[in-house]
Amino acid sequence: MAYIFDKNGDTIDPAEKVRQALSANESGKGVSIRDTSTSVLSANSERIAATFINDSDEAMYLALGKKAKMNSGIRLNAGGGSFEINQTNLYVGNVSVICASGGKNLCVTEI
Repeated sequence: MAYIFDKNGDTIDPAEKVRQALSANESGKGVSIRDTSTSVLSANSERIAATFINDSDEAMYLALGKKAKMNSGIRLNAGGGSFEINQTNLYVGNVSVICASGGKNLCVTEI
């Protein structure tokens, strides 16, 4: 079983962290993405996973650790394009997203 470490150096079982989050009824949030770089997650040293799902009719672009730019970074296609941060590509820094017209919804969940 794989373990991760929290900011105090204590071990955390990722599966247990997910179970705790689900039992606490933690849910995602909808973020209205603007036509300028929009912060969707702040840095979190305790993050073990995050999902981003484009719930709109136009493409969005996701950036890790910097301002999002059109036609650059990780493309989230319209109508369900998604990206997941997990234990194989763990990133705990800031995440930002941009879209062309603004006012589009992105579903974000962080554990």
